[in-house]
Amino acid sequence: MSENLQYIHRSLSTILPHDTERKLVLITGARQTGKTTLAKKAYPHLQYINFDSPEIRLRVKKIATTNWPLDIGTAILDEVQKAPEVFEKIKYCFDEQSINFSLLLGSSQILLLKNIRESLAGRIWIYELWPFMLQELIQMDKNTAKPLFAQLLESDSPLSLLGQQPSVIIDQKDTMNKKAEDYLLQWGGMPALRYSTTSTVAFAGNEFIFSPSKIASTVTIALYTPAF
Repeated sequence: MSENLQYIHRSLSTILPHDTERKLVLITGARQTGKTTLAKKAYPHLQYINFDSPEIRLRVKKIATTNWPLDIGTAILDEVQKAPEVFEKIKYCFDEQSINFSLLLGSSQILLLKNIRESLAGRIWIYELWPFMLQELIQMDKNTAKPLFAQLLESDSPLSLLGQQPSVIIDQKDTMNKKAEDYLLQWGGMPALRYSTTSTVAFAGNEFIFSPSKIASTVTIALYTPAF
């Protein structure tokens, strides 16, 4: 990532597991949604391997499964759908407990691959990264705040909360909001997330409501995707 570009905090990063946990993690989503940038920001100390390179695919294919923990180990494996042979290697090493964490990145089509459905079923946690939300664009690299709509739903005194809001957004904040709005109008994006402590996934107004308990359940396939 260029030093001249400012990183935009992604809401998904708040629920990604730590690499000290025993988990296989897959971040999937459409192209150019920021999967690689998010992975490098969330796990800066992990080795990064990009299977876009034919030479890297060939070299990794020749690595013996028993040598995987030493030669690859805990790593970020990007465009992994282009090297389906690595799934069996990861499965074997994870089951043998010679590796405890791997982060896989791939397009949405990766879920259609027979290799991942059979090899990693019941072992992998799946998170889907969507395009920018207005909330993310406005907050930039600051901590993500709850949308006003979510605060109103949770507040015991919504009228008092509304009274605390400025009547007019001015100066720099107005400029940031306008830029974010123009970006979404041109390129599209997703509605804001509202977190819930229940196990319900629902749609309220223009916001998707997700349950952290559902994502962090004992089921080892965790979908982080909007549902109607």
